[in-house]
Amino acid sequence: MDQGLIDLISSHLPSSVGFSASGDECISSSTEELLSKISEGEKQLLGERASDKRMREFCLGRLAAKAALAQLFENREASEFEILRKNFRAPLWPTNSVGSISHCSNSAVAVAGLSQQYQSLGLDLITRSRIVNPKVLSVLCSPNEQETLIKSWDGDLNVLRLIVFSAKESLYKIFSNLNVTRMEWADFGLELPTVSFDQSNFIFQAKFSIGLRAKMQSLGLLDTHVDRIPVMVITSNKFIFSFGCLATC
Repeated sequence: MDQGLIDLISSHLPSSVGFSASGDECISSSTEELLSKISEGEKQLLGERASDKRMREFCLGRLAAKAALAQLFENREASEFEILRKNFRAPLWPTNSVGSISHCSNSAVAVAGLSQQYQSLGLDLITRSRIVNPKVLSVLCSPNEQETLIKSWDGDLNVLRLIVFSAKESLYKIFSNLNVTRMEWADFGLELPTVSFDQSNFIFQAKFSIGLRAKMQSLGLLDTHVDRIPVMVITSNKFIFSFGCLATC
């Protein structure tokens, strides 16, 4: 990931969120060098049969997450943090913090925030060259949502599918990190961006279905007056990045 995109993403994120992307020095490192930079507990999460690709992705993600955490806890070094795993395979963030990790195409990004400010964060990174099945929108969206998005999009429909997939993946991570189960993709209805839909950077409003909103309120995860949250999408020639957050009630 080039520095220009990293700087662009950083400039659009809340100042209270730590963000890091795998640098060239990590990407050019050997797998053995990457493994030497994570803890023994983190290495054990890989298992004995992990492929070289899996090991590299895992290490790059963990290193990005540690760097994001170090931005929040300025009195600690990135190497001091250990990010293990919850029972359902999601990252287990250190006490008083929340975060999210994504990786693709030998690149990794991570965000972190303080739990007193955020209940959960979600982000996603995918390559823009990825080809998506045309039927994916009917899986991700309600019929009305799909129709509205397509009518409002004046560009490559494959890019639209990638944008919608990435945005919903970020949203799914937000709520899966909070142990919200039995969610459907259509539970997050994407409303039109608040800026021009043909630009490279925009913000959707993700409206919750009645069922998801009721479930979240019953768990104490959502104020009664909240029915949607923003999700940011940034596109470049190579990547599509998305980010969303749920603030503390």
